[in-house]
Amino acid sequence: MPITTDSLTARIDRLAEVARELHLDAEAYRTDAELPLLYTERVELGEAVGQALDGVERARVALARARMRLREGGSTLEIPKLSEAT
Repeated sequence: MPITTDSLTARIDRLAEVARELHLDAEAYRTDAELPLLYTERVELGEAVGQALDGVERARVALARARMRLREGGSTLEIPKLSEAT
């Protein structure tokens, strides 16, 4: 299955949207006094959302680097089938 720079761009865009949503959620957990959460629950939730946001951002950057590499040296990358990889 070939991966093109266009498909990487679509994935990067989806991850950017997920990151925006996670950022909005994290902000809401910090500032929304109406949430029926205990302080410890709010802290735990904020930390978990922050870790998720970090992971999404790392994935987005990794795909952006791959896209840049492919643009410089080729337009597709073949993913080996499981039988070929082993």
